[in-house]
Amino acid sequence: MFLNDWGCAVTTTQSMTFRGALRHAPARILEVLQTQGVDATYIPRPEDDLEMVVKVVFELMNLGLYSQIALVNDPAEISAFWKTHLVAGTKTTWQEMLGAASACDYALLKYLISKLL
Repeated sequence: MFLNDWGCAVTTTQSMTFRGALRHAPARILEVLQTQGVDATYIPRPEDDLEMVVKVVFELMNLGLYSQIALVNDPAEISAFWKTHLVAGTKTTWQEMLGAASACDYALLKYLISKLL
């Protein structure tokens, strides 16, 4: 798997509006958008991108499930989807991947993704 993010680099010390793929947005950004609106600002963190990678992998492996939010633009509805499919329930590989993303543990995240693919 090769992911390319050309032209999307940001400074992690400057506040900005979210310009990424809303359906893959990290939970903390979805929360900000829910409470403060779509023009809300946040300070990007490296773990944001890693959480988005987890969500992209989930999408690629679960197209049928992901289709439930494929056209959704409501941060609350998107957040509820991810809570249901990635966070809730007993410990899963997805939860391990989110933990690795949150800890910025690139090696563990790479290993967990390779187990799925």
